[in-house]
Amino acid sequence: MLPNIIATNKIIKMEELEKLLIEEIEANIETTFLYQFHEKNFFDREKFQLLIVNVNKMANYYISNGRTEYYKKIAAGIIDRFEYILCCFYWHLAPNDLCSIINYDDIKDEISDYCDEIREVTGKLIL
Repeated sequence: MLPNIIATNKIIKMEELEKLLIEEIEANIETTFLYQFHEKNFFDREKFQLLIVNVNKMANYYISNGRTEYYKKIAAGIIDRFEYILCCFYWHLAPNDLCSIINYDDIKDEISDYCDEIREVTGKLIL
């Protein structure tokens, strides 16, 4: 039996956390951060922070207990999506690019912090 992990305000099983992260990576569900970011061009601060928390918890689990059968899919997917987010921050400012983040002015002062969080959690995830 896998240990329980707090991913939101409730305790969930590790396989449920992996499922949540796979759903986030696939970005097919309208309530996920990545769906809203990619399809609606909206950077939801709270959902981003929850994603960081969940990835961090997953990384801690992998460090403590070893990798699961979904490790490669989750690690590769998270790294790819975080890279996409970082690119979108750049593309938003590029004059000839169509990428636009509708609430960029609201988050622009926090982007450096978001980049640091992404670097920290991905470093933990791949080690």
